[in-house]
Amino acid sequence: MSRRGNCLDNASMERFFTFLKTEGHYPYDIPTLDEAQKENYSIFSFLQRKRPPRK
Repeated sequence: MSRRGNCLDNASMERFFTFLKTEGHYPYDIPTLDEAQKENYSIFSFLQRKRPPRK
């Protein structure tokens, strides 16, 4: 991080969590914390292992 109060320091993580909520949680009814954690794991494993690399 470059300095205190710079909004661009956190922009990449804010974008990721926005993606996680809109694509991974809002379309589904997830009643328990355990199911939410399983869904997060499946999303993370897809993003890290299964999707094609960006060009």
